[in-house]
Amino acid sequence: MEEGASAAPPLLNWDYLERCFARRRVCISFGLWICAACCWIAAHTLQVLLSIG
Repeated sequence: MEEGASAAPPLLNWDYLERCFARRRVCISFGLWICAACCWIAAHTLQVLLSIG
């Protein structure tokens, strides 16, 4: 139990991230998530800009 407490969390463990992103489905899912996040930011920025003007 103490080994798990002293181990780095998965988000800070580069070996864990490399193994995770080695799977193709994870990469595709993460890429789609990044695309959706960028579209969300662009849409809300546009909304704010249009409401100010």
